[in-house]
Amino acid sequence: MNILYAPAHYEIDEDKLGSESSWVLNIISRLAQKEIKVKAITGYHNVTPKSEYLQFIDVYKDIKADKALLDRGLFNYRYFKAAKKIVSTEQINIIHHMFPFKIGVSYNLLAVFNQLDNKPFVIGPLQTPFKTIYRDELAPAQGGTPLRKIQKTGELTAIKGVSKILNLLSFQTIKKADRLIVLDETTRDFIKKNIGNNIADKIQIIPPGINLKDFPSKSKPIKKDSIELITIGRVTKRKRIDLIMKAVFFIKKEQKINITLRIIGDGAEIDGLKGYRDKLDLKNNVIFEGFIPNKKLSKYYAQADIYCSMSEEETFGQVYLESMACGIPIIASETIGASEIIKDGVTGFLVPQEDYNTLAKKIITLIRNNELHYQFTNKARKRVEQKYDWDKVIVPKYINLYQSLI
Repeated sequence: MNILYAPAHYEIDEDKLGSESSWVLNIISRLAQKEIKVKAITGYHNVTPKSEYLQFIDVYKDIKADKALLDRGLFNYRYFKAAKKIVSTEQINIIHHMFPFKIGVSYNLLAVFNQLDNKPFVIGPLQTPFKTIYRDELAPAQGGTPLRKIQKTGELTAIKGVSKILNLLSFQTIKKADRLIVLDETTRDFIKKNIGNNIADKIQIIPPGINLKDFPSKSKPIKKDSIELITIGRVTKRKRIDLIMKAVFFIKKEQKINITLRIIGDGAEIDGLKGYRDKLDLKNNVIFEGFIPNKKLSKYYAQADIYCSMSEEETFGQVYLESMACGIPIIASETIGASEIIKDGVTGFLVPQEDYNTLAKKIITLIRNNELHYQFTNKARKRVEQKYDWDKVIVPKYINLYQSLI
């Protein structure tokens, strides 16, 4: 079987993997280990392939995908040219567009210009679009202003005009797909609603997975007088880390507990959050670690007692899988991603959006109830073993999907 990933992603750098690039690398590496020939088109890669069956093709080494619309457009054109040449000169069985693909924004010129050469075309994994896009997620230096609140008339007009064109190209691309891989039922229902029920038979739910060997389970009782919280991810407005700080402030003031919040990640909101930390007199309680490579995270999970997240929106949560694998209970706001992974009251707690008081109360509940803490850690580990193991569960689903199309 020969699979062309056109594209695989903007960038795949094993020293600084994000969630999406981590999913790509795990999938294509495991397929190559099974002697499936993989060609992955990227803007740039920094990976040492462990199999001769895996080949990367870089088309834009200087890409700055998080800063410039022009860079994204040039990447689309360059991977299109490279893919078209490969399809016309080599034996390819499947063409798979992995990332980036944001519904209503992303497109594939092979599909738009009918250059798939009658090869089965797969898209995904797809995620439900965010309701609000913040500027710090498009251009980190510009801060966390929601795009919907931009006041400049010219900028708004340009955004709306480009959006209409991208929306048309995106849905045209989706309709050309033979299979659409989605993360969850919510995304499946979103596609059916916006494109039509006639596409339902093409949709298959396959969530991302986790390498359980990289995240060993720990077993330690939680201390009643000293606790460490952890939150991991890009530090953006959407993450609402300020709400976790408020919960820490409440617990420190009312419970007299030695509490630490460890924040791992970088982003445009860090300076503002440091100022807010000092305002709440939490300088000795809130620690900013900055970016930590994925392969070094297990050390930080091992010393944490509870994982906290108060995000406005999450379409998935790789950090939830990692926490559960390590046996760390999760308290998270009710989002698509959290609700898909966490079973409320069984493997963790879900709390209402922006409700830091309930977050604080749930933290205190786990501090005071070691038996509940143990039940959460045990059941969480079993859940990821049964549903999200890359080798035993997820990659076999990809292989079955590809085989069904050939």
